[in-house]
Amino acid sequence: MGRYALIILSNPEDLSEAIKAAHALHYAVGLKGGGGHDVVVYFDGLGSRIPIAQSPYKGLRPAYEEALRAGLIYGRAVTAPRLLT
Repeated sequence: MGRYALIILSNPEDLSEAIKAAHALHYAVGLKGGGGHDVVVYFDGLGSRIPIAQSPYKGLRPAYEEALRAGLIYGRAVTAPRLLT
């Protein structure tokens, strides 16, 4: 079993970067569910800049919520008040 940390620095205001962030979230969920690996996702830099709900890519929020339900989100993201410090 592997241990993975995905750090999302993508700017959610930019469509192509929001799509990259969503793919990273889907990948993290797949690693956790399919292989049973230890996975954490951390939002930093531009990745924590605006609420995910305002992203131009509408697939980002469902991907984020799926990763949140799986317990993978350990970083700062504007839509996760319980994680803000």
